[in-house]
Amino acid sequence: MDETTQNRDIFQKELHEYLASHKSTIPEVRFYLDETGNEGDKAFTGVAGLCIMNWKQYEKYAAALAKWRREQKWPATIHFAETGSDQINRAVRLLAELEQRRSGLLFLGYALVSRGRTHQDLLSLFIQLVIDSLHCLKRNGCLDEPRSVRVVKEADPGFDNIFLTKMHKQLSDLVALEFPGTLFVQPIEPVTKGRQVFLECADLIAGGMQRRALYKGRNPKDKLSEAVFNVTGFEDTTDHGAVFKCYPAQS
Repeated sequence: MDETTQNRDIFQKELHEYLASHKSTIPEVRFYLDETGNEGDKAFTGVAGLCIMNWKQYEKYAAALAKWRREQKWPATIHFAETGSDQINRAVRLLAELEQRRSGLLFLGYALVSRGRTHQDLLSLFIQLVIDSLHCLKRNGCLDEPRSVRVVKEADPGFDNIFLTKMHKQLSDLVALEFPGTLFVQPIEPVTKGRQVFLECADLIAGGMQRRALYKGRNPKDKLSEAVFNVTGFEDTTDHGAVFKCYPAQS
């Protein structure tokens, strides 16, 4: 281990101890991410979702959104892929509620051409999306003090059993390299989606990104995809509240 790596590891250990001792006051950057693609013959792999810039400041809005979701009494999880004409209104209403609480959020989406279930591509997309999002926050003056970074993703045993530890290690190393002494990555949390409202939102954003890249129709899913892009600002180059790159399959 070279001296630079040793020093970086020491800084990260000290930062971790500092964050642990100030747990109630240290701001947290929190990501909710979901994957999409790889089904059938779709040459598309993507990761998308949202970043909450400061969880402590945003927590009351998160609680209000979760409360709204519970009050709807919709027992089934909202999935983009399972949204037909009879359920599209639920998804659109959820996006509208999210849009009302957009302040403090960064919408995220990266995708590329990739045929088949390529876990290595997903690993790279997850890591690069988080790193680029953190750089975006830094450019916008949102990382002016030590922060912890928490990544919550939809649980996927096939991916998580093999790659979750590796993803945490690689992400931690990159964060330590590019944001020395300021950010610390918490263990990545795989969570079953259920009615977890931010993972449902991440699912809609990821599904909308895929649909927009692969289809240009006017069925309910295309209309839902349009709603996703209107809320996230993915196609609005003047919108600084989004980090988005998509390289769809060639026709």
